[in-house]
Amino acid sequence: THPIQKEIDEFEHYYKKASDYIDTAKKEIQKPSRAPLVNQLYEDAKQYNIHFHEVIEFMNQRNDIVNNNLDVNGKKIEQLLTAVMKSAREDDDAEASLETAIGIRSLLLARLYTAKFLKSNSQEDANRVKKEFNELQVQLTKIRNSLQNPKRRAQLKEAISLINVYQAGVTKVKQIITDRNKIIDEGLNKIGPNIAKVSEDIKLSIKKDQDTI
Repeated sequence: THPIQKEIDEFEHYYKKASDYIDTAKKEIQKPSRAPLVNQLYEDAKQYNIHFHEVIEFMNQRNDIVNNNLDVNGKKIEQLLTAVMKSAREDDDAEASLETAIGIRSLLLARLYTAKFLKSNSQEDANRVKKEFNELQVQLTKIRNSLQNPKRRAQLKEAISLINVYQAGVTKVKQIITDRNKIIDEGLNKIGPNIAKVSEDIKLSIKKDQDTI
């Protein structure tokens, strides 16, 4: 998913309001049984804010790689290999044309499963991406061996260079997603419920005193 500025602004707005309430509580709630709870609330809220912005930064890094590498270079690679295939076919070089067509199929599958992984984050899709790129690398060797035309060899060389850049981007995105999800699972998803529990404990503590009075 993409970080939407409106949602980020809303978080900032509510975090500021919550921080103001907690600051007020720290000053006004001095009872020994409740003061530690307020301090815990303060620390948890601060950590939640830090983790939230770490997630936003990871999402921005992921989007930058997708938009400026994967989307751009994926299209360029396909165009280069298609040019090689068409040129070879026009020159009646059936072997080169066929091998390149098979390579294009592997490329399209690699791009397809990369797109699926970006949505699902599943290990199964990540494994399929790796499998398709491995098959593409094997096919690139076959294409290289079948090409004699200097122009086509130059186009293939450029495509291979871009494929390396693309694969490096995929590897980086996988790590970013892993790190981001770890922060969400081990940070936000644990701290959030704890903030709710501590807040409820403070509220019940105050209510108990009021009932006693």
